[in-house]
Amino acid sequence: MERLKRKIDEYLIEWKKDEHKLPLIIKGARQIGKTNAIRNFGKNNYKTYIEINFALQPQFKTIFEDGFEVDNIIKNITLKLPEIDLNENNTLIFFDEMQECVSTATSLKAFKEDGRYDVICSGSLMGINYKEIESNSVGNKEDYIMRSLDFEEFLWAKGYKTEQIGFLIGSLDEETQEDLRNMNTYKGALYENIGGDMLVKAGYQLYFYKDDSKKIEMDFMIRDKQSLIPVEVKANNNATISFNNLINNNLYKDIKYGIKLCNKNIGFNGKFYTFPYFLTFLLKRFLEENK
Repeated sequence: MERLKRKIDEYLIEWKKDEHKLPLIIKGARQIGKTNAIRNFGKNNYKTYIEINFALQPQFKTIFEDGFEVDNIIKNITLKLPEIDLNENNTLIFFDEMQECVSTATSLKAFKEDGRYDVICSGSLMGINYKEIESNSVGNKEDYIMRSLDFEEFLWAKGYKTEQIGFLIGSLDEETQEDLRNMNTYKGALYENIGGDMLVKAGYQLYFYKDDSKKIEMDFMIRDKQSLIPVEVKANNNATISFNNLINNNLYKDIKYGIKLCNKNIGFNGKFYTFPYFLTFLLKRFLEENK
């Protein structure tokens, strides 16, 4: 079975090219493809790939018992994996489920300073131990948050190439477009959660706004280089009073326009853009190309 293409694939390739890269920690929920993506990357881009899962292979927790010098760690790994043929500057070590062995975080400084071996760590829902992991590795690692499949990745999985996706969206028949836009079986909070999930996957952090008078509320706030942009997710096509209050108010001079995610086609009325929900994954690219 052919592996699904994921957006993290390109990120990992760029990380490997960086001469000054730090050890990488990939965080994310369970069963979203973290291990699969890292394993695929390691096996296809390094002469030697070592994968250690501290949850399934607890015996490997002892590799740090002789201290955190890289030579000691490597020695202890090879004692447990004598068949491994290490290649300096062409080896990836993958520590999976690192929350089961917090000492892994302490070792990252040594790996960073040594520089002979690339290191990627991963863990599922590391919240319980992550404060300790963070304190032990601050300044010595790079973080990447992997999300579940977004709509564009879904289209890749269905066989569409990147250059075909824009054409696909534009050429959908009216019935199919209506199916994608019409989620009116559900209302309110569900739409906001779907919109928030898609914005996060597009690379945005989530910010809610309410003014002191509580007369203006905005689901999300994002920005481009020129302006702050209110984003509203509508379960129906009701009027967007808060948009008008924000855009026309002299107190919010850095707001030039807004974005409305709704059950409508792409449009612009002079004050805000409308986009159907399913195109949220293209929002960041749209803003970058329309500076």
